[in-house]
Amino acid sequence: MIRITIDDEQKKKLLDAEGIVELCDTSGRLLGKILPENPSPLEGWEPITPPISEEELQRRINSKEPGITTEEFKARLRELS
Repeated sequence: MIRITIDDEQKKKLLDAEGIVELCDTSGRLLGKILPENPSPLEGWEPITPPISEEELQRRINSKEPGITTEEFKARLRELS
């Protein structure tokens, strides 16, 4: 990993940002996008699944239904492509 130190003016811009920040060079070419460490909620962001209740979490933990390993899950995904 490469660490780049920014000046105080750039730091303030990042801390004031609300959401994803585009980093560009002086010609306007996009170099990358970052999500600041402590962003405020992203405008328009909505979870793609409903929240899971504590009861549902406990049901899943106590379930005797068979599960699959991460490797089995990855293999299934590879089969789909």
